[in-house]
Parts: sequence; C-alpha cells; structure tokens
Amino acid sequence: MTQHIDNKFEELGDKLKCIDNKIIIYSQFSQENLPTLVAENKIELADSILNNCFSDISKKHVLYPDYGYTYTNDGLISVPLTQDAEQKYPSSMNMRADIEVGENLYHNKNVDPFEYAYRHQKNMFVKVTDATKMLGNVKDPVQKEAEKLRGQSLMVKPKEFPKAVPCSVVVDDVTYFEYILFRTKEILDDGTYVVSNKEQKNTHIYFELRFKIKGDKRLDFTSNIIKPTCKERLNYAKFIKAVQMKKGFGVYLLEQHQYALKAQPENDSDIDTSAIDAEIDFFARLCLIEDYFSVRFKLPEKIETEDSKLIYDISNLIQNNKKTLSWESRKLTINVGVESKDTMNKFTNPISLIEEGNCCLELFGEELKYHYRRVFKSAMLTDFERKCQMMNLLVDNEKLDLVFKPFKDNTFFEYINKID
Repeated sequence: MTQHIDNKFEELGDKLKCIDNKIIIYSQFSQENLPTLVAENKIELADSILNNCFSDISKKHVLYPDYGYTYTNDGLISVPLTQDAEQKYPSSMNMRADIEVGENLYHNKNVDPFEYAYRHQKNMFVKVTDATKMLGNVKDPVQKEAEKLRGQSLMVKPKEFPKAVPCSVVVDDVTYFEYILFRTKEILDDGTYVVSNKEQKNTHIYFELRFKIKGDKRLDFTSNIIKPTCKERLNYAKFIKAVQMKKGFGVYLLEQHQYALKAQPENDSDIDTSAIDAEIDFFARLCLIEDYFSVRFKLPEKIETEDSKLIYDISNLIQNNKKTLSWESRKLTINVGVESKDTMNKFTNPISLIEEGNCCLELFGEELKYHYRRVFKSAMLTDFERKCQMMNLLVDNEKLDLVFKPFKDNTFFEYINKID
C-alpha cells in the first residue's frame, strides 16, 4: 500500500514538473521575454521557443498531422507538414464570379469559358463575388487568401494559338505563292477553323481560309492583294483564273513536305473566263513594257483610258517589232538648197517617205525613251508644180513646207528601239 502511494506521488511529481516546464517556456515566449532573448543574442533559444510554440499550435489544425500553421507577414497560414500532404489535400480555390469574354457577359454553362476564350482568342475578365480556400475537400481554417480575392477583378489572357507555319499556295500542281505564313486566327463554335496570314510582313497577298477538321470537308477562302507590282498582279490574275476553273486549291507545308489542305479538282467546261483572260493579257503587256524599258511601275488605283491605249500601242510595238497604222497626211519641212532642188525632181512619183526621231513618253510616272522609224511606202507630194515654183523663188537655207498624202496605200509602219 505504501509503495503504491509513493508511485502515485512520483507520477504526480512528473506531471507537475512538465507543467512547470511549459509555464517556463510560455513565460519565455511572452512579448517581454522574446525581445529580451533576441537582445541578449540568444537567437537559437528564441527560434527554438517559436518552433515549439507553433508545433503545439499546429496540433490544433483540422488536418494535423498533414497540415499545421506557420506565421507570415499576413499572419497565420496553413502549411503542409508531410511530404504527401499536398497530394492528399491539394490546395485550391472555390470561386463564384461574373465572367466576361471580350465585351460580352458569359452565360453559357455548357461550354468552358476558358475554352471559349481560347478558341476566339479573347481576354477573359473575372470579377470574384465569393471565394473559399480548400485543402482537398476540407475548408482551410485560414481564409485570408480567399478574403483578398473577393471583389477583385482579374484579366485572364488565353493561351496563344501555335505560331505561323510556312506554306505555299498551289492550284493544279502549279505554285502561285511560294511563301505564305498561315496561322490559326479563330475556331468558331461549329468547329470551323479560320486561318490567315494577316500577321505576315513584306507581302502583298493575304488569304483567309475556313475549313473543318471533322465532318464537312468543304474549304472556303478569300484573298486580297494590296499595292502589288505588275508581275504580282499578273500572277494573281492567273491564280484567280485557275481557281475559277476549279482546278483544285491546295496548301502545301514547306517544312513537312506534304499538303495540309487540298481540294479536289472539278471538270466544268461552261466557265466563262473572258474577263480574267482580258486582265491577264493587260498585265502581261505591262510586264512586257517594264522589262523592255527596265522600269517598274507603281500602279494607280484606277487606270485611265488614255493610259490603257498607250499600254496596248507600246506593247504591240515591242511584241511585233513594228506597228502598222493608217495615215492621211504628213508635213515635211526642208531647207532650200542645191541638194533639195535635185531631190524635188524625185517627188513627181510616189515615194517611200522615212521619218526618224526620238520620243519620250510618260506612263505611271516612268519615262519611256525610244528611237522610232516610220516608213510611209506610198507618199505623194501635193501641189507639186506650185511647190517647185516656190522653191525656185526661195534662197538657200530658207524653209519650205511640203505636204505628202497617201497615193494607193494609206498604211505606214513604225519601228522602235529603246534608248538606254
């Protein structure tokens, strides 16, 4: 009996000693004692006291021993204490918010707003009306982070579409545009992909393609050419003709060496291509003039009728090396002298009259300089007798105007050579 009482007193003494130790510890942790310990450079002791304190506090955490508490500038926060704590109870934020995508309030509960914002490449604006921080399925005892979010407005930028891909545009196995940088622009709600090269620099041709990866394999596209050169305009006209004739439009991936898209050609013999054929002919003539005179035209938005006539005339001269025209009369001014009087006797019959000179024309701001030679094969001098009498009355070096008219043939030929 005595031994049993002694044991009880011994246990009670141990408990009182433990309580005394805790009293000493917590008294040391008081506002007065901790600064004193730090001031006395007893940093390790102060640190140990704090750790012991938070170790005891952490035991009160709802998810202890996986989670406990620590102290930051914002006060107490929950922290994982074990390696798998975050895996067992991952941190998340349950939020209620008003969502705007672009400029419209988002109400579609059947579509993820993040997916919608991505497909349309629009910023998403989120105004948080309520927030709760969770650790797994358990509400975090500390809701400071959630409280900060309430009433906040956030802008979420969507992930960008993949970078542009270098392609060539092909119709009927003919490459019309060798380097086009295509990039997805938008994915519509019905699954239609909108792809364009609007971000591409240093190009005059722009495309927008529309197609579906699943279901309907229809491929639609629009194209626009801006401030093209004559050669680019000619190439574009040939491209449009090939498309009109339904020869099969395709987009070829330059790096993968394969087609990304390819429409099947169609046989349609009833297509009227007269308008585009005239356009091709016109720009082919312009390119011919450019190459012949070594110039590059800057085309106006509207080409006047006079310019069009000049283009056809000069291109015909270049193509055929001569131009055949009709004439009604031609005036020739001569200086009176012995040689001219002898020559006058030859004008009793039709002659081949040759006229030579230099010409400078302007077309779209560029000078076209050339040497011309005109041959009038059946030229007859009018008023021959009277002109002979006038010549006999004039002295040397005086001028006399002679007028020639066609006799049997009213055509003349013009030849040109460019002047470098």
